[in-house]
Amino acid sequence: MSKPRRKASPEQIAAAVRRHRRWRIVLGLLVLLVAASSYCSHVKSPSNPRSLEGQHVIVHEVIDGDTIEIRTPAGELERVRLKGIDAPELARGGKPAGYFASESKRYLRDRIDARQVVLQFDGTDLRDRYGRLLAFVYLTENDNINMAMVQNGYAYVDRRFHSHLQSKLGQAEGEARRKERGLWKEVTPDQMPVWRQEWLKQRNALRGVESSD
Repeated sequence: MSKPRRKASPEQIAAAVRRHRRWRIVLGLLVLLVAASSYCSHVKSPSNPRSLEGQHVIVHEVIDGDTIEIRTPAGELERVRLKGIDAPELARGGKPAGYFASESKRYLRDRIDARQVVLQFDGTDLRDRYGRLLAFVYLTENDNINMAMVQNGYAYVDRRFHSHLQSKLGQAEGEARRKERGLWKEVTPDQMPVWRQEWLKQRNALRGVESSD
């Protein structure tokens, strides 16, 4: 016959409860540590923009006519806003697409998607308010994509923000407009970005003329 089990004392029961609680706390901490480690391994700190200047990076995706996503040499993904230009907006947030938006994105995608490019920064404004890098994008030393977008009529010169190439971009836009390249063939003032419509009104008020530049 088996011996009858001895009944645990209140002290033994209390000690067992304490041990169980300690183990639950330890296991909970381990779970938190594993989760934190996993999160940190997937979320990297943003790249130092200056460390990317002059480096060859791969275009991972073309978002629209003036925004791309690149993969840095460290394997990070960064969004880049092409400085000095403003392409028509794609449809988003319930707003319809701007005139020539899909053509603008298609042109940029055909030029640089999945290709190596080099970033060049201008001044101290390295990121915009959305955290995107602000840069001029070069396919080759003499092939400035920002300039090509304006020169071929797929983007406007962004006159809200200054850049060291603004004068040359303005000349390229004037040529595209005169030769009716890209969007300039049929765009009307009310199809332009709101900021440009306001800029035209202010400029024309100073000149005392009506214009659809």
